[in-house]
Amino acid sequence: PSSRASIASHESVQELWSGYGEILRLNLREAPQPSVIVKRIKPPRAESADVGHARKLRSYAVEQRFYQKFAPLL
Repeated sequence: PSSRASIASHESVQELWSGYGEILRLNLREAPQPSVIVKRIKPPRAESADVGHARKLRSYAVEQRFYQKFAPLL
């Protein structure tokens, strides 16, 4: 069955460290749940030699992989 769920509105819950994105609440319509929480990653541009920036990007990549591969098995 196809879903007709859509986003009715959104609100920022929390900004991520150093401007790397934000946590959002998406209020839904025609969905089994009234809202969902999502993390939107939007890293700022940084020098390639910036170790802290590289570490944050790697951490977000690991987190994304977890949600794609392992979370559905829980």
